[in-house]
Amino acid sequence: METLLKWLNLRVFAAAAFLAVFASIAYDFYAHPPRQYLNWRYPPQTQKSTLASDIERDLAAREDLSLKALHRQVSQEIAQARSAGFNVSALQRAADSALLRSPLVPSRVAVERLQKLRLTIPRKPDPLRVAPDNDDENDDARPASKKARRARKRSR
Repeated sequence: METLLKWLNLRVFAAAAFLAVFASIAYDFYAHPPRQYLNWRYPPQTQKSTLASDIERDLAAREDLSLKALHRQVSQEIAQARSAGFNVSALQRAADSALLRSPLVPSRVAVERLQKLRLTIPRKPDPLRVAPDNDDENDDARPASKKARRARKRSR
Protein backbone atom coordinates (compact mmCIF):
# COMPACT_ATOMS: atom_id res chain seq x y z
CA MET A 1 0.00 0.00 0.00
CA GLU A 2 2.89 2.31 0.72
CA THR A 3 4.28 1.76 -2.80
CA LEU A 4 0.95 2.71 -4.29
CA LEU A 5 0.81 5.87 -2.21
CA LYS A 6 4.38 6.76 -3.26
CA TRP A 7 3.46 6.50 -6.94
CA LEU A 8 0.17 8.40 -6.63
CA ASN A 9 1.47 11.93 -6.39
CA LEU A 10 1.21 15.07 -8.45
CA ARG A 11 4.56 14.65 -10.20
CA VAL A 12 3.66 11.17 -11.58
CA PHE A 13 0.23 12.38 -12.74
CA ALA A 14 1.83 15.36 -14.50
CA ALA A 15 4.37 13.08 -16.23
CA ALA A 16 1.62 10.67 -17.34
CA ALA A 17 -0.48 13.55 -18.67
CA PHE A 18 2.57 14.97 -20.49
CA LEU A 19 3.28 11.57 -22.08
CA ALA A 20 -0.36 11.17 -23.15
CA VAL A 21 -0.43 14.62 -24.76
CA PHE A 22 2.94 14.01 -26.43
CA ALA A 23 1.78 10.64 -27.81
CA SER A 24 -1.43 12.20 -29.14
CA ILE A 25 0.44 15.03 -30.87
CA ALA A 26 3.03 12.62 -32.29
CA TYR A 27 0.26 10.40 -33.66
CA ASP A 28 -1.44 13.40 -35.33
CA PHE A 29 1.78 14.63 -36.93
CA TYR A 30 2.87 11.17 -37.97
CA ALA A 31 0.32 11.11 -40.78
CA HIS A 32 0.95 14.73 -41.81
CA PRO A 33 4.13 14.43 -43.96
CA PRO A 34 2.91 11.50 -46.07
CA ARG A 35 -0.46 13.19 -46.53
CA GLN A 36 1.25 16.47 -47.45
CA TYR A 37 3.43 14.67 -50.01
CA LEU A 38 0.45 12.87 -51.52
CA ASN A 39 -1.49 16.13 -51.78
CA TRP A 40 1.48 17.75 -53.51
CA ARG A 41 2.06 14.77 -55.82
CA TYR A 42 -1.59 14.08 -56.60
CA PRO A 43 -3.61 17.23 -55.97
CA PRO A 44 -7.32 16.71 -55.34
CA GLN A 45 -9.56 17.59 -58.24
CA THR A 46 -11.94 20.35 -57.40
CA GLN A 47 -13.74 20.49 -60.72
CA LYS A 48 -14.30 18.17 -63.64
CA SER A 49 -12.13 18.37 -66.70
CA THR A 50 -13.53 19.67 -69.97
CA LEU A 51 -13.65 16.21 -71.50
CA ALA A 52 -15.51 14.63 -68.58
CA SER A 53 -18.92 15.62 -69.92
CA ASP A 54 -18.06 14.12 -73.33
CA ILE A 55 -16.95 10.86 -71.73
CA GLU A 56 -20.08 10.70 -69.57
CA ARG A 57 -22.28 11.39 -72.60
CA ASP A 58 -20.54 8.63 -74.61
CA LEU A 59 -20.92 6.15 -71.76
CA ALA A 60 -24.59 7.03 -71.35
CA ALA A 61 -25.14 6.58 -75.10
CA ARG A 62 -23.41 3.19 -75.03
CA GLU A 63 -25.53 2.03 -72.08
CA ASP A 64 -28.65 3.27 -73.85
CA LEU A 65 -27.75 1.37 -77.01
CA SER A 66 -27.10 -1.85 -75.10
CA LEU A 67 -30.42 -1.41 -73.28
CA LYS A 68 -32.27 -0.92 -76.58
CA ALA A 69 -30.56 -3.99 -78.06
CA LEU A 70 -31.59 -6.08 -75.08
CA HIS A 71 -35.16 -4.76 -75.37
CA ARG A 72 -35.18 -5.69 -79.06
CA GLN A 73 -34.00 -9.24 -78.24
CA VAL A 74 -36.62 -9.64 -75.51
CA SER A 75 -39.32 -8.32 -77.86
CA GLN A 76 -38.28 -10.85 -80.50
CA GLU A 77 -38.50 -13.68 -77.96
CA ILE A 78 -41.94 -12.42 -76.88
CA ALA A 79 -43.03 -12.34 -80.54
CA GLN A 80 -41.84 -15.95 -80.95
CA ALA A 81 -43.85 -16.94 -77.86
CA ARG A 82 -46.90 -15.11 -79.23
CA SER A 83 -46.56 -16.96 -82.55
CA ALA A 84 -46.33 -20.23 -80.59
CA GLY A 85 -49.76 -19.47 -79.10
CA PHE A 86 -48.90 -18.10 -75.65
CA ASN A 87 -50.64 -15.04 -74.18
CA VAL A 88 -47.72 -12.65 -73.63
CA SER A 89 -49.30 -9.22 -73.97
CA ALA A 90 -48.54 -8.37 -70.33
CA LEU A 91 -44.91 -9.33 -70.83
CA GLN A 92 -44.63 -7.01 -73.84
CA ARG A 93 -46.10 -4.13 -71.80
CA ALA A 94 -43.59 -4.86 -69.01
CA ALA A 95 -40.72 -4.87 -71.50
CA ASP A 96 -41.86 -1.55 -72.95
CA SER A 97 -42.19 -0.02 -69.49
CA ALA A 98 -38.67 -1.15 -68.60
CA LEU A 99 -37.40 0.74 -71.64
CA LEU A 100 -39.13 3.95 -70.54
CA ARG A 101 -37.07 4.78 -67.49
CA SER A 102 -36.71 7.95 -65.51
CA PRO A 103 -33.37 9.72 -65.04
CA LEU A 104 -33.41 8.70 -61.38
CA VAL A 105 -33.40 4.98 -62.22
CA PRO A 106 -30.03 3.78 -63.53
CA SER A 107 -29.94 1.73 -66.72
CA ARG A 108 -28.58 -1.32 -64.88
CA VAL A 109 -31.94 -1.58 -63.09
CA ALA A 110 -33.75 -1.60 -66.45
CA VAL A 111 -31.31 -4.24 -67.76
CA GLU A 112 -31.96 -6.36 -64.68
CA ARG A 113 -35.72 -6.04 -65.18
CA LEU A 114 -35.44 -7.09 -68.82
CA GLN A 115 -33.23 -10.05 -67.91
CA LYS A 116 -35.74 -11.22 -65.29
CA LEU A 117 -38.55 -10.71 -67.79
CA ARG A 118 -36.62 -12.78 -70.32
CA LEU A 119 -36.68 -15.70 -67.87
CA THR A 120 -40.47 -15.57 -67.57
CA ILE A 121 -41.16 -15.81 -71.31
CA PRO A 122 -42.94 -19.13 -71.94
CA ARG A 123 -41.34 -21.50 -74.40
CA LYS A 124 -42.49 -24.69 -76.03
CA PRO A 125 -40.86 -27.70 -74.46
CA ASP A 126 -38.23 -29.32 -76.65
CA PRO A 127 -39.20 -32.79 -77.82
CA LEU A 128 -37.05 -35.42 -76.20
CA ARG A 129 -35.66 -38.22 -78.33
CA VAL A 130 -35.11 -41.62 -76.84
CA ALA A 131 -31.54 -42.75 -77.30
CA PRO A 132 -31.21 -46.04 -79.20
CA ASP A 133 -30.35 -49.01 -77.06
CA ASN A 134 -27.84 -50.66 -79.39
CA ASP A 135 -25.06 -51.15 -76.88
CA ASP A 136 -26.27 -54.69 -75.99
CA GLU A 137 -25.35 -56.03 -79.43
CA ASN A 138 -21.63 -55.37 -78.90
CA ASP A 139 -21.34 -57.32 -75.65
CA ASP A 140 -20.42 -60.57 -77.43
CA ALA A 141 -17.89 -58.97 -79.77
CA ARG A 142 -14.41 -60.44 -79.72
CA PRO A 143 -11.74 -58.40 -77.91
CA ALA A 144 -9.21 -56.64 -80.11
CA SER A 145 -5.96 -57.49 -78.29
CA LYS A 146 -4.41 -60.74 -77.00
CA LYS A 147 -4.38 -59.52 -73.40
CA ALA A 148 -8.05 -58.75 -73.57
CA ARG A 149 -8.69 -62.23 -75.06
CA ARG A 150 -6.76 -63.89 -72.22
CA ALA A 151 -8.62 -61.82 -69.63
CA ARG A 152 -11.91 -62.83 -71.15
CA LYS A 153 -10.99 -66.54 -71.15
CA ARG A 154 -9.96 -66.37 -67.48
CA SER A 155 -13.17 -64.67 -66.44
CA ARG A 156 -15.30 -67.57 -67.75
